[in-house]
This record gives sequence, C-alpha cells and structure tokens, in this order.
Amino acid sequence: MSIKVNHYAAKTIEPSYYLNFEALVIEFSVAVILGVMAIGGYNTGLWVVWVPCGAISACCVVLVLYSLYNYVSDKLTRKTVDTTDNK
Repeated sequence: MSIKVNHYAAKTIEPSYYLNFEALVIEFSVAVILGVMAIGGYNTGLWVVWVPCGAISACCVVLVLYSLYNYVSDKLTRKTVDTTDNK
C-alpha cells in the first residue's frame, strides 16, 4: 500500500548579503588593539612586534572595509533591481 504525497516547492529568492555586525565589531576591535601594539613597537624600535602587528591590523581593517563595501553594494544592487522589476 503506497502513500501519495503532494509536494509544492516554494518560490526561491536570491539570498542577500548578510552583514554580521558582531563579527565586524570584533574584527575592528582586533585591528585597533593590534594597531596600538604596532605603534608601541615602532616607537620602541622592536621590529618583531610592530611589523606583524601592523600587517595583521592592516588586514583586519581591509576586511572590515570589504565587508561594508559588500553590504552597501548588495543593498544598492537590490534597490535598482527592485525598481526595474516593477515596470
């Protein structure tokens, strides 16, 4: 004896870019802390401290800016797509 199941799939939508605000704040905080450590290492002349801390701090700042750019870019793209779909 078989069971008949009626399955109707939902309409799919494109997922939008999700900005993880907590990760953004944590990453920016790490960038600030490492930036302060890099400045301190530079002032004391410790290359072993300021070069790695400065490089990692710069990477964190770039990643924060990239995340914000992706978020704004996705919002603007969706806004223009939504307005052209209504015509």
